[in-house]
Amino acid sequence: MICKLTNFDSQTSRIAQLRDLIYLLTDDLREMLQQDDPYARPYVNTVFDQTIEYLKELVRLEEDPVYLEPVFEAAPYWSARIEQLRSEHDSFVDSLSTLAERAATEPVTYRLLAQELERWKHKFLDHNKREADLLLESQFVDIGVGD
Repeated sequence: MICKLTNFDSQTSRIAQLRDLIYLLTDDLREMLQQDDPYARPYVNTVFDQTIEYLKELVRLEEDPVYLEPVFEAAPYWSARIEQLRSEHDSFVDSLSTLAERAATEPVTYRLLAQELERWKHKFLDHNKREADLLLESQFVDIGVGD
């Protein structure tokens, strides 16, 4: 049996794929930065650029109303929680872009940037967990005590 993916399903799959790519690339970046190798600088810049591109695509998909539509339908009173999550998107792009710019232009040690990147990743992971929890909770809003 062939199953056609809905727009929501394909969007959700792409979001998961982008998150995985961002996790992998930030781990690679952290390792390169911890080595503090001046010969790695061009590669670091390239990996930062690609990670930022994936992050921008992720933000665009997550801000599409279709993505969190199940939450709005199940619990419209959670709109403040949804907006809080969406408001964090730009700060993730801005802060990662700032780290990339610093890696490319400042005479800062890469080890310091590796620590800052690790903090960025933990915030990003927390954001994604809160978003996943919200989607999961919305599936159980209508479940309550029987009559």
